[in-house]
Amino acid sequence: KKFAHFSDDDIAEIDAAQAKEREAATGGGVQDLTDNPMRVARALAAKEKLAAATQPDIAATLQATVDKGVTAMTQSGALAKVMQKNTGK
Repeated sequence: KKFAHFSDDDIAEIDAAQAKEREAATGGGVQDLTDNPMRVARALAAKEKLAAATQPDIAATLQATVDKGVTAMTQSGALAKVMQKNTGK
């Protein structure tokens, strides 16, 4: 017996209290996730899906912005001036 001065009931109560503290400290349920790799994988997949749904495609947005800028500079003749200045032609 590990703690001779505690009864089995005392030890069970202490264990339960410590488990509750751990659950509270980890936000509850995190302990369970680490025990089960499939649950971890599902949680990560769900997180990625949520991120994809809530964030627009950043690369596409940037490309569209660059395209708009290049088009505007081309139409105004500013791009030609910059090219001419940089190449000396």
